Amino acid sequence: MARQQCRSVPERPAHDSSSYTGEDWKNTTYIPGTTLDKEIDIQAAVRAAREADLAIVCVGEGSYAETPGNITDLTLGEAQLKLAEAIEAIGKPVVLVLVEGRRGSSIA
Repeated sequence: MARQQCRSVPERPAHDSSSYTGEDWKNTTYIPGTTLDKEIDIQAAVRAAREADLAIVCVGEGSYAETPGNITDLTLGEAQLKLAEAIEAIGKPVVLVLVEGRRGSSIA
């Protein structure tokens, strides 16, 4: 699978409104290891993570509108768990991004 570049956000002061350039993310590699529920190429993602200073692993669920009580299990899908475990096993620092589809609760 071909490597794709994606945008990383370099640290900048909050008041800095300058635009980001290609130099800001040229050393970032994106390898899709899974979809929400299917493996794509976990081993390619692991190989890329071995070559990196750190790995950013983004896992979670698709967006939807939840009604209270219609979810009985918050476990990630097997493919995503395998990806996260495989990347973690190589021993590099990992940033885990957890994407959740439900909105926050509110108290009336």
